[in-house]
Amino acid sequence: MHNQATRSFSSRLRDIGLFLAVGASASLAACSAQELDGGSRRVMFVRLVLAPPGAGPTGACAYTSDPNSAALFSGTADLGLRDHYTMTLLVQSTDKTAPTSISGAHITVTEPDGTPIREFSQTTAGFVEAGGFGLVNLVGIDAPTRDLLLAGIENRRVSKSVVVHVDLTGSDPATGSAASAAEFQFPVKVCNGCLVSFETGNDVTALEQPNCHRPASATVHRPCVIGQDEVVACELCAGVRAACDPLTP
Repeated sequence: MHNQATRSFSSRLRDIGLFLAVGASASLAACSAQELDGGSRRVMFVRLVLAPPGAGPTGACAYTSDPNSAALFSGTADLGLRDHYTMTLLVQSTDKTAPTSISGAHITVTEPDGTPIREFSQTTAGFVEAGGFGLVNLVGIDAPTRDLLLAGIENRRVSKSVVVHVDLTGSDPATGSAASAAEFQFPVKVCNGCLVSFETGNDVTALEQPNCHRPASATVHRPCVIGQDEVVACELCAGVRAACDPLTP
């Protein structure tokens, strides 16, 4: 009787141990699927930065959440043409049960070796479907950061590489529980006039040579955003920015 009772008690202990082990494994799996980040659920990640799609029939550039959209693997910010650099991100959800409303982003701009240059936060707006995709547009280099960087770029032949670190935050719109994404890093080359083209703007009849006095024709490519990621003909920014003047070094 004593041996039978001992075996029965041991069996119950073994069953309890197996139950706890299974429960712990399930809990670890759940945590791995939705890792906690500072109290928020990490339920999304930045898949890529969308490349400029080109203007449509209305003249507007429309970005979509199609995962097959063209991506940028690095950016170019011409700080002589624009006071800040924006990024349109394709965000993917890892939670198939609930959508995520993106509401904020913290940006850190660093040297390629990780040395901080400046950091700032901003309010954003984006929506990621449960288990799907969404878009968010944000500022990757703001005006104060632009001023810091531009001070070290003497002319259009000089450029500098920086890295933009993006941390997105949001929430489950139904429950309000906090959500976040793993940090995303994006390299950007910054310059002062490197994206300006003078090939089509010169008026050969003008006394001043070279110049950008020739009006823009209908065939001149118009970038989605002047000053970032696409070359712009000087005719489209002449008289507005010094970088669009061919006499500016």
